[in-house]
Amino acid sequence: QAQQAQQAQQAQQAQQAQQQQHAAAGSQGIGNERHIAIGGCTHATVGPIVRGTYTWVGENHGKPAYKKDTQVNGLDVMVYFWDDRDGPNFGGWWFGPKVGGDQVWAYHPGKQVQTPPTGGWKVPYDGPVDTTFVIGKSTPAAAAAAVAQAQACAQQQCCGQQQAWAQQQAWGQQQGCGQQQQQQMMAHQRQQQMENVRRIEQMRQQQQMQAQENRRRLEEANKYRIEEQRRRMEEMKRQQEEFQRRQAEERQKREEMMVKQRQEQAATLNIRRVVQKLRAVRQEEFEAVSAELNEVLNAELAMCGTQAERMKQEADSVVEQVQERLRKEEELRQELERKRKEAKEKAEQLLQQLDSLVEVAEAAGNTLTEEASPFTAGETSEMAVAEIEATAKAIDEAGSSVKEKIKACTDLIYTNGAAMRGMDLPPPPPGVEKTEPAEEEGKKKPTLADLLAKVNALSKSVDLTLANARVTKEKSIKKAAAKQKVEASQKVFDRYDADKDSMLNKTEVGKYAKGEFKFVLQPAAIEDIFKAIIPGVKGVSKENFHKLKVSVGIQREKAIDDKRKAERLQREKELATMKAELQEKVKEASDELDAAEEKVTKAEKDAQALGSKEEAAVAAEMFKMADAAEEAIKDAKEECASARKAVADLSQQVDPDLAPWLTIEQKKLETKMSRFEPRLSKSTSLVAKFREAAQRRQHEEIDACEKTALKMLRAHKRVNKLSNEELYEVVDTAKDDKIDEAEWLAFFKTCAKDPPAAGKAEE
Repeated sequence: QAQQAQQAQQAQQAQQAQQQQHAAAGSQGIGNERHIAIGGCTHATVGPIVRGTYTWVGENHGKPAYKKDTQVNGLDVMVYFWDDRDGPNFGGWWFGPKVGGDQVWAYHPGKQVQTPPTGGWKVPYDGPVDTTFVIGKSTPAAAAAAVAQAQACAQQQCCGQQQAWAQQQAWGQQQGCGQQQQQQMMAHQRQQQMENVRRIEQMRQQQQMQAQENRRRLEEANKYRIEEQRRRMEEMKRQQEEFQRRQAEERQKREEMMVKQRQEQAATLNIRRVVQKLRAVRQEEFEAVSAELNEVLNAELAMCGTQAERMKQEADSVVEQVQERLRKEEELRQELERKRKEAKEKAEQLLQQLDSLVEVAEAAGNTLTEEASPFTAGETSEMAVAEIEATAKAIDEAGSSVKEKIKACTDLIYTNGAAMRGMDLPPPPPGVEKTEPAEEEGKKKPTLADLLAKVNALSKSVDLTLANARVTKEKSIKKAAAKQKVEASQKVFDRYDADKDSMLNKTEVGKYAKGEFKFVLQPAAIEDIFKAIIPGVKGVSKENFHKLKVSVGIQREKAIDDKRKAERLQREKELATMKAELQEKVKEASDELDAAEEKVTKAEKDAQALGSKEEAAVAAEMFKMADAAEEAIKDAKEECASARKAVADLSQQVDPDLAPWLTIEQKKLETKMSRFEPRLSKSTSLVAKFREAAQRRQHEEIDACEKTALKMLRAHKRVNKLSNEELYEVVDTAKDDKIDEAEWLAFFKTCAKDPPAAGKAEE
């Protein structure tokens, strides 16, 4: 018995595994089809209901729904999808008389499939998987055929007897036709025909009896089917009522469960709200929030149901975490305060050092101000250039010294700037006592901002002082140099004022121009100068000496302009002569181009004329014409080369001023000459093609000549009945075992020929 039980259990497990495999295999959807067909289904009640063709009628819960093309017992048959809104056990694909109804016939749990699964359906909905139940594609024609078939089945019971009687009549007609055929075929066997008639009558009687029996059996089968269908419908109705009852019970359980879940969720949410508040609490608020958490636990923990233990553990864990966090924050706060004190002490030391460096730099800045005082006070008017240079050098040295000291300050700030800002740290955090001593009354410690402002102000002051000193130096030096020039000019005036009357007369002005500028002033030029500078006065005073210098410069420029004009006129005359010579050369080159163009035209015409002479000419004449055309092309190319050289030689040893004009002329000639090469290339190509045609013509003539010679040799050999050796001896008249050209030609003059055929004697 134990063995039998084990075998039964194994069989049951195998059956379940097979059903799972079929369900997995049927998890694939039929696809987006407008028409589907249901087949299989071994269930006696559900099978006739669900089998048939279906058409897409819309969607339900986001997936397609199908309706059977025919009704069953006045009911529709629908295939539709239902989601988990009523619980996970109600989600999946269903067969029923309406969408979402309580009455169902088959079920598939596949929720991920977007269209009706092809297999794996449970029939009935709470039964095992029916492996024969399949869904496949259908067509509108198949659906119409199924509807027609269903209507025909519905009418089958009404006209069953009429069909049986029609079959009997059809059978009698077939037998009558067969008898007629037998009479026509076997007219000479009358006796056998009568026997056959008797047998046919017996068969007709048997068929009538069989038809009556079939009609009786059909009526019994219809009665049995109707009774069985009624019984199945009652059973299905009972199952549907049971299913509706179970659905109502499950719905009530779900509602009670949902109410309980809402209460648990509300209690859990209240506890977690306080727990979340505790997570971010600060040290001073910890006690109050912790007490609030204990109150909410006492009030709401009992309502948490299955999550009560979990919420208690979560609250305890958060309390421990917050306590640990607050302890670490306190330690970090103390550590930050210690580091702040150390940073402040170091910053005070560095700021004290920087303050000392700033004081040294300010002292150097005062020294620079003292050194620059002659420039700033305007005391350079009476200073010489050397004194100005010395003062400027002292200012530069003092400025370099100040900048070095400022750089020492900025280097210290750059290196320890971050540490110096320790004085600017924020006050200690709440909960930490201040242990710093109070500052002495009336004594303010320097800050980095104050010292940095001093350094910047000192740097700007130094830069401004040095810039003003440079400007003042340049102005003073220019002023001193101008003063020296005036003094030098007065010395020159005194040197040429021979009569010491503080006036330069015309003679003295002439000596001044020759002595200072190596320029001889003409008397007329001197008169013009005196009229322009001092009309009506006998000499040039010291006050007008600079005007004299300018006037002399103007007279020098006039002399230089006259010389330039003469040189320009001479140059224009030379260029005109050279241009005339170049124009003659350009004309000669143009004439050479014209001659070359004539030869190119002749060669072109000769090459083009070859095509018209090709048909009538023999090979030898064609070669002569090709040689003549090539010679003309060669002459044209040589003439073009000579003209090209003449054009290129134009630019040799040309004056740069004539080069632009010559370039334009050369471009004109080169443009004209550039058209020769394509024309000659085309002519060369035509001659080459003509020569190739001549070579082909020569090969054709040689082949024809060879065929004629062979024909004549064969004719002579045949007429004289000679062998090959005898024919060779006939041709080799000199008997020297070789045939020269004279022997070869002489043989063809005297050789025998075949008599002409009829009709070809004239040829």
